[in-house]
Amino acid sequence: MGMDRETQLRAIGNGQIEWLNIGVNVLCDPFVRLPIRFILRGRWHEVEQIIEIARDDMDTNAETFLIRTGTGQVFALCRRSNLVKAGCWWWIAFRVLNSEEVICFERRNRQMLIDLELKMLADAHGHLCPDLAIGWRVGLVARKVFGGNDDGNILAGCLSCASEAIAAMGSWNLKIDALMGRHFYRLEALGAGCVELEVPDELTWPDGNFAGLERQVSENKASILEIAAYQIQIDDQISRILGATDQELFFSK
Repeated sequence: MGMDRETQLRAIGNGQIEWLNIGVNVLCDPFVRLPIRFILRGRWHEVEQIIEIARDDMDTNAETFLIRTGTGQVFALCRRSNLVKAGCWWWIAFRVLNSEEVICFERRNRQMLIDLELKMLADAHGHLCPDLAIGWRVGLVARKVFGGNDDGNILAGCLSCASEAIAAMGSWNLKIDALMGRHFYRLEALGAGCVELEVPDELTWPDGNFAGLERQVSENKASILEIAAYQIQIDDQISRILGATDQELFFSK
């Protein structure tokens, strides 16, 4: 589910949507009050999956449900709760274009092209993030340092997606030492010394309004469009990490 969520957010962030702003009738689950089906243009649509829930862009008293229907279409279904007696007002804000409809867009705007091993790590982990990409790059260096075998020790500065990627790439001995620093790694080849790697701050913390968006998302105060913008910034950061040379990505000691 995680990777599919990111795909939809990337599409929204890249403007691959059809704005509708159409009022709809919605049937909700009576216990949890989540939408289960709705009528759009005279036809019932079953809500197969709720991908994301966020506040509405224009109305802080409203909610947006990014949902997938039984036919595979993805909509932003919005609800504004009024007084109890007045009930709710529902509308479809937009529909996310499917892959056939965005054929005219550059393919890099729809999905990132990544190494097969990294894709497998992301699939197993549930999502692709900057830390996972860094861990994969550390694992590649470790294979060179250890001469193609796993007889070595890796000391990582924190327990994160990076350390999970490293652990999955080999049977080497991985330990965590939080005093070393978040993205500091020591690779110790048995009987052959060690290599220390540190990732510079500019490659671990994006520029711009990333911190503000991250805070909004973590506090569940972000809109769907803000969450999509946050995903695009994450993708840009991953692209920088994957596109950097070993010399650019790591301070080697």
